[in-house]
Amino acid sequence: MISEFFNIKASLFISVLGLMFFIETYWPTRSWFDRRSERVKFSAGLAIVNNVFMRLFIAAPFIALTNWVQHMNWGLSKVLGLNGLIEILTTLILFDFLMFQHKWFHRVPFYVAFSPCASY
Repeated sequence: MISEFFNIKASLFISVLGLMFFIETYWPTRSWFDRRSERVKFSAGLAIVNNVFMRLFIAAPFIALTNWVQHMNWGLSKVLGLNGLIEILTTLILFDFLMFQHKWFHRVPFYVAFSPCASY
């Protein structure tokens, strides 16, 4: 089951990446100052560092916290009486609303300085 999920996720990632390369090649939104290979290396390195950071310092403590909250019988879902599909949808909407990381990479000067498109 898990390996099937990984295969679907990897296939989807590779397909979307290929589609974005195709679109960028034939319909670029702006001219690039750096070579494509440099941008790909930078983006791949950033993705690897981000993945490791997120798994070690965000996901692992968050999973431990959610297990503890569930063990203590606490949580917003318990208070509001949410369960099943409604609980999942509410959680997804809330997490999507709270996810500011992508915006930070475009607006916070520290992150923008290391961006491959910082020169435009």
